[in-house]
Amino acid sequence: MKQPPKFIRAVDEKTGRIFIFRTRNPAYFGEVFEFDNEIKALELSVNYPCGSRAWHNGKHYVFILNRFLDPIDKPETQTEADELARLLRRAIDWYIQAIIKKEDLK
Repeated sequence: MKQPPKFIRAVDEKTGRIFIFRTRNPAYFGEVFEFDNEIKALELSVNYPCGSRAWHNGKHYVFILNRFLDPIDKPETQTEADELARLLRRAIDWYIQAIIKKEDLK
């Protein structure tokens, strides 16, 4: 049986909100915010410590984790916290590579 993709993007038709779902263990989902201004992106990311940021072609993207769907242990060491940060970083990196860069080519 074919595995589902690692990430899925969902867009709320009414509000335009963008969500990313990670389908592999540990599964999670969160919301993507796009900013033209780095200050606004930083303000949002400071208020939500669990997520990641990226920059591409003058736009700033912030991924805010909403929830883990699989249980995970709270990081107890800096190494574990770094692994969690890398795991969340993959969502925004995927979004830029799979969605934004493809839209740039159109």
